[in-house]
Amino acid sequence: MKIAIRADSSSKVGTGHINRCITLAKQFKKRNINVIFISRSDKGNINKNIIKSGFRLVTVHRKKKNILYDSKKTNYYIKKLNIDFILIDNNFINYSWEKKIDTSCKIILLKDFLNRKTLCQYYINYHNIKKINYDKKFLIHKNCVKFYGPKYSIIKPINIKKRIKPLKNIFIFMGGVDNKNVSSKIISILKSSNFINFNIKVMIGEKNLRKKIIIKQIKKLKNFSYVSGKYKDLYNFFQNSNFIIINAGVSMYENLAFGNNSLIIAQSDEHRKILKNYSGLNLFNYINNIKKLKKKYLIDLLKKKKKISESNNYFDTMGASRIAKYFSRLK
Repeated sequence: MKIAIRADSSSKVGTGHINRCITLAKQFKKRNINVIFISRSDKGNINKNIIKSGFRLVTVHRKKKNILYDSKKTNYYIKKLNIDFILIDNNFINYSWEKKIDTSCKIILLKDFLNRKTLCQYYINYHNIKKINYDKKFLIHKNCVKFYGPKYSIIKPINIKKRIKPLKNIFIFMGGVDNKNVSSKIISILKSSNFINFNIKVMIGEKNLRKKIIIKQIKKLKNFSYVSGKYKDLYNFFQNSNFIIINAGVSMYENLAFGNNSLIIAQSDEHRKILKNYSGLNLFNYINNIKKLKKKYLIDLLKKKKKISESNNYFDTMGASRIAKYFSRLK
């Protein structure tokens, strides 16, 4: 069996789509499914990570960014490489693109929030924690197989160690790109003397264009430190922190597997829709807009002796394995 993955990364769209697809691709590979990535080569891409992870990569030329060209080029690769399934994790692709592909192979759609018609035969939405069938109106195929809820969350396997002593560590990560510069805004709040007793570590994404500015901002602050560049995973940082401030991207789920107390910050309309799924579940704190983040709010959160979240009961890190297992049975 051959599965093609159509996903992109760039300074604009970030790195999360490619990173989670690599995680899923590794599980496919364990079950002897051949995986090929089809990606654009936009500025700020992390396509080298695909190759380093041991997967074949073919590219769609970045200068021709239109649906018709993209679908034709993808179809060319599907036929040439005898692809059986194409997994789409890409917000640029739409229904008209899928119509050009539909007769060539079966479509697996991985989409965080479905707001368009789709011809997919398989649909993955692990944000749909309440398993509400609100996507029904967009699914053309009535017998579409749906993978709903955290059971199918695509995150790397975790080895969680028991903490020996209480921590006073805050970890901040706003994604690989952080094009809204949320990191700087959080730092300007936490530099207050109210947080001087906390050790605050900031992860600066490998494609963050404001990296030098953020480093300069942090160097003046005694209880701050930073790390930057590419890491295999963030688990060591999650393990050694008792409060996490993070965006609503892929890493949010990796953090939730630890059951940490967290503040999730939405950076887009899609993030806001994703976080709405979790309302009433009391798994984490979240705000819909960075402008709403105030010093008093953070002080109150850190003062609360809140019970550690039960989110690790939902996110067991086996989601990618479950998806791969299902498709391996279709051989």
